[in-house]
Amino acid sequence: MVTVSGHVSTPGTFEYKERSTIFAIINLKAGGPTVFGALSRVKVYRDGKQLLFNLRNAETKKQEFAEPGDIIEVQMKSLAR
Repeated sequence: MVTVSGHVSTPGTFEYKERSTIFAIINLKAGGPTVFGALSRVKVYRDGKQLLFNLRNAETKKQEFAEPGDIIEVQMKSLAR
């Protein structure tokens, strides 16, 4: 299972599917980011560590795979522009 939280349309816990990217899980399982969600600031909690990914980057989007037990959190967009 993987859990998706934060600024996504449908937060929740979803069945883990091998070789699923973090980007695909956010978009296909959790309905994508809300208007306030920042794909450039996605935190993944894994094995007691916190990882930060910029999923606006095309290579990162394709290469970062989820692992069973991951907690994926889409952060809020920065208000400073």
